[in-house]
Amino acid sequence: MTKDELIKDLATKVNKLINIPLLNEETEQALFEMLISIILGLVLDRFLIKPLI
Repeated sequence: MTKDELIKDLATKVNKLINIPLLNEETEQALFEMLISIILGLVLDRFLIKPLI
């Protein structure tokens, strides 16, 4: 599974659980994909990239 597939899969699961009344489903999906991508990037940077020192 690629990173993009993982992000899309996680966002779809979150989208099924959370409904934002003012947004349509496509916009919600895009929002959750963006948020999960950011969070995943932060987590991976924090735990997988070793410091230079």
